[in-house]
Amino acid sequence: MEKLPIATLPESNSLATNSYARLHSLHRAWSPWYTSLRQALPTYIAIHIGFVVISCVSVLYSGPLMPIYALPFNTLWNSWKRWDAFHFISIASQGYARTPTETAYFPLYPLLARIGAFFTHSVFSSGLLISNISGLVMLVVLYR
Repeated sequence: MEKLPIATLPESNSLATNSYARLHSLHRAWSPWYTSLRQALPTYIAIHIGFVVISCVSVLYSGPLMPIYALPFNTLWNSWKRWDAFHFISIASQGYARTPTETAYFPLYPLLARIGAFFTHSVFSSGLLISNISGLVMLVVLYR
């Protein structure tokens, strides 16, 4: 028994037709979002390059006077640990038990950071990852 090429199969094959129709409708639904992602990604990357440059310069001027090569690498990483980051790290790792003022923070971000810490082994790293991904999603939605 010889196998026929796919192109010679009759068009009445409903499984192939339904699969193609679903794939085509999925492509039509996601195509504008993919276009928005392609348009927003250069802005997102430019903003983050600016953040890294500003962080490097601020670490140089805020720390003790020493050459840049003498600073440990995690100095740049820890420069992002400011303001509310301490509260979110505390809530994600210990819950709302520390102080009553932490109840001012909504629980979704610390919950996602705690779940992400399972993969990154650091609440702070998973929080940065969640913030950056949500920032990209925000740019894509606003562009769309």
